[in-house]
Amino acid sequence: MDDKVVGFSSVAKDGYLDFIFTHKDFQGKGVAKRMLAELEKKAIQQGNDFIYSDVSITAKDFFLSQGYKIERQQLKRSKEKELINFRMTKQLKGKN
Repeated sequence: MDDKVVGFSSVAKDGYLDFIFTHKDFQGKGVAKRMLAELEKKAIQQGNDFIYSDVSITAKDFFLSQGYKIERQQLKRSKEKELINFRMTKQLKGKN
């Protein structure tokens, strides 16, 4: 948007969505939806039937609204912290 980086994202060859980030000033403006649509297209081009990710509690509702399903809840531990996230997947259009 006007030569500004407003977000970034990545999907691996196996369809794992590693991250999707939108700058706080641009959240709620459709940036993440557009990035996610592009990642899904790329995953299809790479031959994947599904796209999947480990999604934070705060991002869970966004992914649900985009057609992702919760596979399982996960507890991640690191030194002094425990974080809950969700393995979420989506079957890609055009793939069966």
